[in-house]
Amino acid sequence: MPPTRTHVRLLLLTLLLAIALAWPLPQPSAAAPAEAISTLFPGNLAHETTDPGPADALFTTLAAQAASTIDVALYDFDRASVREALLAAASRGLTVRVVGDNEAAANPSYAPSYTALQAAGIPVVLDTRSSLQHNKFAVFDDAVTWTGSANYSDTGFTRNGENVVVITSTLVAGIYATEFAEMFAGAFSTAKTDNTPHEVLVGTMPVSVAFAPTDGTEDRVVAALNSADVSLRVAMFTFTSGPLAQALIAAHDRGVGVEVLLDDTADGSQYSQRDPLCEAGVTVRVEDWPAKLHDKYAVVDGGTASDPLVITGSANWTASAARANDENVLIVHDAGTAAAFRDDFQRLRAAIGPEAFACNVETGFTVYVPVLVRDGAPPAGG
Repeated sequence: MPPTRTHVRLLLLTLLLAIALAWPLPQPSAAAPAEAISTLFPGNLAHETTDPGPADALFTTLAAQAASTIDVALYDFDRASVREALLAAASRGLTVRVVGDNEAAANPSYAPSYTALQAAGIPVVLDTRSSLQHNKFAVFDDAVTWTGSANYSDTGFTRNGENVVVITSTLVAGIYATEFAEMFAGAFSTAKTDNTPHEVLVGTMPVSVAFAPTDGTEDRVVAALNSADVSLRVAMFTFTSGPLAQALIAAHDRGVGVEVLLDDTADGSQYSQRDPLCEAGVTVRVEDWPAKLHDKYAVVDGGTASDPLVITGSANWTASAARANDENVLIVHDAGTAAAFRDDFQRLRAAIGPEAFACNVETGFTVYVPVLVRDGAPPAGG
């Protein structure tokens, strides 16, 4: 007897039930980490050490938590903890990729770390230009970004005045990952294009990201400085940019409290903006520590309700950083981040000795003699 319509329906229902039972139910995906921005100021301002510290712990933890990819753009590179964290990630199957600077990779101090990665099969792409691949950022799992002024070096992680900013945001990570991909494909400096978004929200915090030399970084920094209503605090390794100095002078002239801390490596060169700032009435102090003031940041209106923000990243305030090097500039509009950098500025200022160079300090203009005997270009790296 041929099967009835009821029999066919029962067979179909039985078959569908069997398929449903055999098919795995979709599992809830892991919750995305909360968007956040954190800061670290690792330098003791006195001596370098190979002993692990907060920066080592942070980088190692981020690398250990990564599940699929780590992309790193680096310059100076001799920090063992970073090298070992990347080697360990690669050994457990993660895709680890690196872009670096050709001159730094040839430096006897840094070459062994570069070589160790390559020996382990980690691809390392170096720029081939006289300009610098000067970034110091890392992207973990296209979700967490590490950036700031600190090289992956013993001095960067333990000694110098430095800053590290870690951002948990897939949007920010995507921006840095796109920049990394350009360089990893062999495009550096002016061979790159302006191909990333520049304005995003991290939680409720407006964040700007731009890369040199394609994205007009100097103009973006000038605009941020021009927004100051109350105060500007700058900690800078090399400061030779006339437009940025003029932005500080204009802020001073309109009543903003402007104070600048400089590293002593290039403060008195013929290219330095130290003397023009002093002559305009801006307060300037030059550090006298054993370490470098290697930061590249400004705090705008920290501790106020007037849109406090921080400008940081890898870029010194120089023409080469704006128009030749591979650099990143990060601007964070957030009171908490601005407060952290303002506290660090006060720490740096307090560490400068009373005999160090200063002009226009609180008690009045301090007589200074412009240094005219130092000539030649300031150091390229940093």
